[in-house]
Formats: sequence, C-alpha cells, structure tokens
Amino acid sequence: MMGTNNLLEQLKDQGKLWSANQTTTNEQRIDSGYKRLNQYLMGGFPYQGVIEIQSLMGIGELRLLLPYIENLIAFDRIACHADRQIVFIAPPAHVNAVTLIQQKLGLERILVIASQCDKDALW
Repeated sequence: MMGTNNLLEQLKDQGKLWSANQTTTNEQRIDSGYKRLNQYLMGGFPYQGVIEIQSLMGIGELRLLLPYIENLIAFDRIACHADRQIVFIAPPAHVNAVTLIQQKLGLERILVIASQCDKDALW
C-alpha cells in the first residue's frame, strides 16, 4: 500500500497537485484576481489541478477564490472548453450557495465533498 506522502509526491510529479512553492513557470496560469498574490504565485493559480488552501476557519476563503474561479470560467469560454466542474473537498465551513449564485456561478457545476478526516478527503 502506498503511503500518503508518497502518493502526494507522485501526484505533484505528474502535475496533478500544485503547491505555491513550486517554481515551475511553464504551466498555464490564471489570474487570481489579486495583483500582489499573482506576484507570489508567479502569475496566478495553475489552470488545472488541485489547489489546497490551508487557513484558519472562517477567514473568507471563498471570497479569496471567487475572482480566480470567474477568470477560470471566462478562460474556458474563450478557449471553447466544456463547462468545468468546480469541486470543494472538505471545506472548513459550508460553501455559501447564495454567494455563488450572486457571482453567476451555476450551482450545477459546483460539487461539495464533505469529509470528517483528512485521510478520507485525500480519496
């Protein structure tokens, strides 16, 4: 059985899991919506893959991601890609559906996966 750390490293090597401290600049980036954050992220969040945000509970994580999600959806429309599924895995609080609707993000493209422990969230 593969250990969790080994699996995470393998996913990172395959470009399926991204960390802000990775220094690769050849991957496509999407504007985070925040100029200063883009500087730290070398141009923005990656176009594809998993983005993990670790923070104290209730500091507005969704508000931080909304400009990125909007930019990502706009990019997909321009590139004629199919509608993207947006998945929140083990969010620290309930994802606010009203906020998503106000931002014109269709709830049909949002999937929330609740998990009681980090090990379950990995799968």
